[in-house]
Amino acid sequence: MKISNIISKISFSIILTTLLFSCTDLKEEVIDEVIGGESSNPESAMAAAYGQLANGTFTDHGNVFGLQEYPTDECMLPTRGSDWGDGGKWRALTEFTWGTNNAAVSSTWNALNSGITKTLTAIESLQENPDYANYNLFMAEARGLLAFYIYNTLDLFNQAPYRDLFSEDNSLVILQADVEIDNLIMEVESIIPELANLGEQQTYNGRFTKQAAYAFLADMYLNRAVFKDRYNASSSFNFKEAAVDNNGTDMDKVIYYTSLLIEGGNFSLESNYFDNFAIDNTGGSEIIFAVAQENDNCIILK
Repeated sequence: MKISNIISKISFSIILTTLLFSCTDLKEEVIDEVIGGESSNPESAMAAAYGQLANGTFTDHGNVFGLQEYPTDECMLPTRGSDWGDGGKWRALTEFTWGTNNAAVSSTWNALNSGITKTLTAIESLQENPDYANYNLFMAEARGLLAFYIYNTLDLFNQAPYRDLFSEDNSLVILQADVEIDNLIMEVESIIPELANLGEQQTYNGRFTKQAAYAFLADMYLNRAVFKDRYNASSSFNFKEAAVDNNGTDMDKVIYYTSLLIEGGNFSLESNYFDNFAIDNTGGSEIIFAVAQENDNCIILK
């Protein structure tokens, strides 16, 4: 394969794995959130897990976006008089002077961990309702969503708290990025058979589908070498390391999963790049996995 094609496919994956705002004119029922704790209703528990994506976690400039972008040359938040100063927390990100007491840091940590907690609650709710009609589909989605929250927590903080609800010993453990990245890859690969193809079983791009898993796996393999050795002072990362299943290398897997997306026929590049960010971007041809919003509420198909 020509290197230009490889770069094209990698770029395509990066674009499509970005979590976009997605407006929808669908008429799904809005399901109330449950905040942590126990829930005997799998639909409500799943709504809460998905809802945390929109609860400022990925839809606000001050959480994941802020920690990812303000310390870079991508953007900065200017203070205008007394506006947008917010105690200097944004300036600290730009100047690389933030600490553990920075409100932007703690807010992002809390938002992502709320996502982990709510998704674990959804998994527990499903375990308590094994005869639920959509059990296999919802369990696969919940596990994929949990991996997504954990991955983003590890990406920003290099560690994440976790309780394994699938084992008898569900004591709290602290996951480390260099070890957990392989476990996350294996977890997401294992749930693909149970996930729906986009548009099937009443799914849309606000749900964790097979296509969301492909894009997520491409992203994880693209960054696996850095996760495993992020404090490498020379930045000589091994991007040719054998893949988790020893079938090819990390970059071979990136090409494989992005090829599934490109050749699947569900997605294509927009003729106008900025259409991705339009208020009405329902059915956007680049959007794989998005926060679905209507009237400021996160919605989920039943």
